[in-house]
Amino acid sequence: MLDQIDLFEYLDIEDLAVDTQITPAPKARGRPPLKVLNPLDDVPPEQYANSEGRPFVWLDDCLMGAIRACGTRDSRLVDTSKYVSQYKVFKTLSHLRGELTPKRVAQALGVSLQTGWRIVSVIGFASFSIERDLKRPNRIIGYGMKASSTTTPRNQQ
Repeated sequence: MLDQIDLFEYLDIEDLAVDTQITPAPKARGRPPLKVLNPLDDVPPEQYANSEGRPFVWLDDCLMGAIRACGTRDSRLVDTSKYVSQYKVFKTLSHLRGELTPKRVAQALGVSLQTGWRIVSVIGFASFSIERDLKRPNRIIGYGMKASSTTTPRNQQ
């Protein structure tokens, strides 16, 4: 009679050993931390604010558009107030330098952490537009005025 072939004799069992210690994949829990660089760092205040401390028209438009866009996009809101204060967003941009986080903004302005998160998300949304407008030589700083000619109204040029 034919001898039976021992299958285990031909296979190297040690090479087929399954790694029993599989490390689980790290789970991302919750919202990732929100960090935004201030787009007005190293920019003199004369380029984005008037002598009264109010933002120029171009910055006012950037901030208001970002506030409205982020306010309608935020599905976490439970109250009827969808928008953050434009004054608080501008105050954050003009006074806090470096990296902006919700906790840092909330502590500086004395608001809740959720409001700080909304302010930082608005700044993150508007930062591209702010940086782009800062590079343009003919920004509109007032009604009828451009940045290259701060004293001559547009219609008299």
